[in-house]
Amino acid sequence: MDFSSSDEVFKYFESFTNLERTMSFTEREYRLDRMQYLLDLFDNPQKCYKIIHIAGSKGKGSTASAAASILSFLGYKTGLYTSPHLISYKERITHAGLFIEDRHLLSEGRKIKTVLENKNIPFPDPPTTFELLTLFAFLVFRETGCEWAVIETGIGGRLDATNTVIPEASVICPVEIEHSDILGDTVEKIAFEKSGIIKEGKPVFVSRQKKEALEIIRKQAEEKSAPIFVLDDYIEIKDISLSRSGTFFNLISGGKTTAGEINVIGGFQAYNAALSMLAVGNLLGINYSDIVPALKNILLSGRIEIILGKNRPDIIIDSSHTPDSALMLSKTLKKLYRGKGILIFGAVDGKDYKKMMNNLADCFDDIIISKPGTFKKSSPEKIYSDLHMVFPGKNIILETAAVKALKTAGKYSGGEKHIVVTGSFYMASEIKKLLSGDICFGKSF
Repeated sequence: MDFSSSDEVFKYFESFTNLERTMSFTEREYRLDRMQYLLDLFDNPQKCYKIIHIAGSKGKGSTASAAASILSFLGYKTGLYTSPHLISYKERITHAGLFIEDRHLLSEGRKIKTVLENKNIPFPDPPTTFELLTLFAFLVFRETGCEWAVIETGIGGRLDATNTVIPEASVICPVEIEHSDILGDTVEKIAFEKSGIIKEGKPVFVSRQKKEALEIIRKQAEEKSAPIFVLDDYIEIKDISLSRSGTFFNLISGGKTTAGEINVIGGFQAYNAALSMLAVGNLLGINYSDIVPALKNILLSGRIEIILGKNRPDIIIDSSHTPDSALMLSKTLKKLYRGKGILIFGAVDGKDYKKMMNNLADCFDDIIISKPGTFKKSSPEKIYSDLHMVFPGKNIILETAAVKALKTAGKYSGGEKHIVVTGSFYMASEIKKLLSGDICFGKSF
């Protein structure tokens, strides 16, 4: 059957083993030889443009979006490959955040389907969904004439399907403990996996890191003769201030101060943006001050994204899923809003929701536990039960259906208190879908 829409293309890819959904990685599945074989079948599209490759535990999506925005601002046609998505797979494969026309997606999707149906792939297991999405992105970027592509890793780095590229530079965002069943149970082990994207002789740009992570990254860079640029050695960020429309800061480098503005919210976003400027500026030999204006053009959903209210309260959609990210969200909320809001929280299994909630709880009196969709396994009933024990003074409610959680939040808000949605990309996605479907708060309270 031929594809008639990009949705059908993505459904076809989803029919393969989706490790994002199961998280049941094995050595057979988490590998690079099968991915390289697929790329060889299509004449290695990833070699047709220059690449910046980004890994890290947090901030990599924001940093990737900022880098793509800068390259686009400079006049380069730029592909951007990120994951996961909030509403549509089309969000993952864009031109610097702008959707790509369906005709290109259909064309390349058909090529992949034809080859897979007519070629005997010499591996015991078929390609995974993420491998096919990665191949698809590389093909679409070639088809649409991209000059640059910014590629975000999925899980880890060393054995991630994206690690089949030879980039102009590698970028490593902050490393913390995550996916410990796959990547290791210490910061050092995870830093080793993330720094696996460093390539021989290619520069690596590194954000602020925990000492133990930076030591591993430096060692990996030294072994591969890769020049290393650590953000704090080149750029200083000062005077950060926030509004509900963006983040403002001063960037200091070489004794020169430049005022910066980003249309995404959070003090940490200034550092993500600075890391992208460090990478692109050095690769292209451009002063940081000349690319600061590009930061106003970043297209990024689900990272402290404020949907301003008219006949309803503000709703803040955020994809924080680690304790550190939850702490940053908490600090941001305290700067932007007076008083406590309403929290809709949903985490997938394997996340440290107790530590996350420790960092969030004092921002809320009313906490609604919900189910972050069905893409990954979750246990909202257990979270609800556990949090009742940890926070006996809080009004904690269980509403597994996202639509009921949203309406309950509206009820407790009284049309005034802001509503925050966080805990995972998938919880953010569930609520964002409802909002895009034009849920009418004025009638649903």
